[in-house]
Amino acid sequence: MAEMLSNRFQVLSELGRGGMGTVYRVLDTLQGDREVALKTIQGQHAIGEESRLRFKEEFLAMVRLRHPNTIEVYDYGQLDQQTQFLTMEVVEGAELKELIGPPLPLDKVYSLLIQLLQ
Repeated sequence: MAEMLSNRFQVLSELGRGGMGTVYRVLDTLQGDREVALKTIQGQHAIGEESRLRFKEEFLAMVRLRHPNTIEVYDYGQLDQQTQFLTMEVVEGAELKELIGPPLPLDKVYSLLIQLLQ
């Protein structure tokens, strides 16, 4: 049986891990088994009032953004006393670090820059 987080999120896979938390691909059982990316902030990064406020502000800023080149954000909350989360749409594709390995042709650089600036 797949791991469940907070009796709500069924973990399908881990998408990435960093110094502050982890991002998982999960099924959100409260939203009809919608597949989402679950970003967690854990430990010292999540328990201080300043950190909680900063994470909530990140969520609110992301919710206000509406553009074809940005992801949609769905929810924000606490998994437990030491772990905050936000959920967002899952986007398939290459990671930016994979695209910027060897030098890119100038037309590819322009294309990426235009998308980033939009």
